Amino acid sequence: MHFFNRIAFKVCTIIILAELVVFAMIGAYYIARFSNQLEKRVETNIKNPALLINQGVLTYAAVEEKSVLAAIIGSQLEEGLIIGSNKRVSHATDKNFVGHGIDEIPTLGFVNDFFDPAASEPKVIYERGPEGRFLHCLSPLFAADGKSARYFVYLKMDTTWIRDQKRHLIGIYALASLVCILVTSPLILLVLHGFIFAKLARLTKAYHNVRQGFFKSDLPRKMLASKDEIGILTRGFQAMTENLAETTTSIDNLNNEIYQREQAERNLKQAKEVAEATTKAKSLFLANMSHEIRTPLNGVMGMTDLLMGTELTAEQKDFAQTIKNSGNILLSVINDILDYSKIEAGKLDFEITDFNLRSVLEDAASS
Repeated sequence: MHFFNRIAFKVCTIIILAELVVFAMIGAYYIARFSNQLEKRVETNIKNPALLINQGVLTYAAVEEKSVLAAIIGSQLEEGLIIGSNKRVSHATDKNFVGHGIDEIPTLGFVNDFFDPAASEPKVIYERGPEGRFLHCLSPLFAADGKSARYFVYLKMDTTWIRDQKRHLIGIYALASLVCILVTSPLILLVLHGFIFAKLARLTKAYHNVRQGFFKSDLPRKMLASKDEIGILTRGFQAMTENLAETTTSIDNLNNEIYQREQAERNLKQAKEVAEATTKAKSLFLANMSHEIRTPLNGVMGMTDLLMGTELTAEQKDFAQTIKNSGNILLSVINDILDYSKIEAGKLDFEITDFNLRSVLEDAASS
């Protein structure tokens, strides 16, 4: 049997595919969860400067110190701005942006639709552009009295590192999954070999033995006593093998009886041929002897007729007539012998002749 047709190979393939699917689903779930938690943590970090400025921990001028914001957000900070309600930049990590309107800054073109003067809650969105993946945050700021001029903190952060961490995590998880598959698959196959594959191999070997004419399956008692499907199959195969052995023995006996009967028929046929040959020889012998006897008998009867034609006394004529009658009787017997020969040869024909009843009765009486 080809290796790819074996149940062990098919089960191994199913196990590996099942493990791949399970590990992939688990990995997708935890990686997605990790990415979600990481993005939420980044969103929290990017909102912190606005909250600190609003609480007076950081001044507006602190936005100009990129190192201060980077200490809170992280080294991935791209830009930091404080924007008035008139959309002009009052503080920025890049001093070239101070005094300019946000519409005049090409790198902030995305903010044109993102900026909302009526916003009362921080807004965070992700942007996937040709230069990478960025996180934009716009948070409103109010003075202590809540009635002063309104400002907005805008921060832009590069999140490519999140993608790199996800790829790194996927690589580590894939390697760990591969190691787990390589370790668990042989163990599972080893367990299955003891419970299934070895038993199927014994059944396959017993099947090949039956095909070669050896009807003794020699299956272990443990397999026969098993309560599972393989045990049922084993007991059924054992019963089928025993029935097949009995049937084969009966067929052998029947073939032997047929051979003996054919031999007896051949002997009978040979004996019949010998008997037929013997009968034919006997019939041929009787016919030859009948002809041989008839020839001198015809001579005797002819001479008797000549003798009766001469002058004889009454007594002599009576004697001559007796000789003639006896010759006729003897000729009749010879004819009967020939008729028997014809009967055995299947060539007897009925003959219709006239006869003298009185003469026949007198001959019978005189004999």
